[in-house]
Amino acid sequence: MLAADFFQVDCAVTLQRLYCLFVIEVGSRYVHILGVTAHPNGLWATQQIRNLLMDLGDHAADFKFLIVIAPGSSPPPSTPP
Repeated sequence: MLAADFFQVDCAVTLQRLYCLFVIEVGSRYVHILGVTAHPNGLWATQQIRNLLMDLGDHAADFKFLIVIAPGSSPPPSTPP
């Protein structure tokens, strides 16, 4: 089972809020940091998950469920430039 969520970091140097997408393997408690961006959107998050599946390779077949933690607390979607 995998669980995915964002956490935010307020950078004191650039005075910018950054969002980090991470996934945790619930059974082993192994954390994957998928990416950090100031403007997350659905396309970006989808690509990060695709990259994770490529990295997991055959191990990806071991996972049957993906839990998205607190969907209402996700960062607001941003429109691509």
